[in-house]
Amino acid sequence: LENTVAQIKTIDGVAEITAAYALAEAGKSVLLLEADLRRPTIGSKLGLRKTPGLSNLLVSRSDYKEVLQQCPLCPAMHVITSGDIPPNPSELLSSNRMENLIKELKADYDYIVVDLPPITVVSDALAASKFIDGMIMVVRGGVSDQKMLAESLRQLEMVDVRVLGFAYREINVGGKNYGHRYGKKYYSAYVKDYANPSERAQR
Repeated sequence: LENTVAQIKTIDGVAEITAAYALAEAGKSVLLLEADLRRPTIGSKLGLRKTPGLSNLLVSRSDYKEVLQQCPLCPAMHVITSGDIPPNPSELLSSNRMENLIKELKADYDYIVVDLPPITVVSDALAASKFIDGMIMVVRGGVSDQKMLAESLRQLEMVDVRVLGFAYREINVGGKNYGHRYGKKYYSAYVKDYANPSERAQR
């Protein structure tokens, strides 16, 4: 297994945090990189500051250590949050600056877990895929259907991305499929925000 692993967006970032935490608990040095620059969730989930973060690094020549934060769950796990929401996420994620940043991080960490948005909504994950060693598809019960999964795999195959496997996540609250109810609302918001990320940045 190479050391840069991306996970395609789950609803609340829990799968990405769990994967990074498990690697850190196994004695590896781990960086969790929040590369969803449109609808970030990981920073708030961990109680970390959102900015400055990845987007700020990608538009400057700053040292990544200036935006590095320690995960409160595990001292061996570091986090770079999303930063300010930019008007051009796909462009930033496919840039030479992103490539150089990933190379630098690879030299300093055993594993880098990258949080990316859904493939079927925007092209950000595909834009960043050329810098990633492999991807794990996060599948949510009641949210991810067969058609969505097949389309995601088709798009990954077109850009020759190595799919490492699948992570399944399900939440049931009071006997009801919480994922279905919350997931549809979440992805609707995703599509709305992704139509024009600069509008979200101004909120």
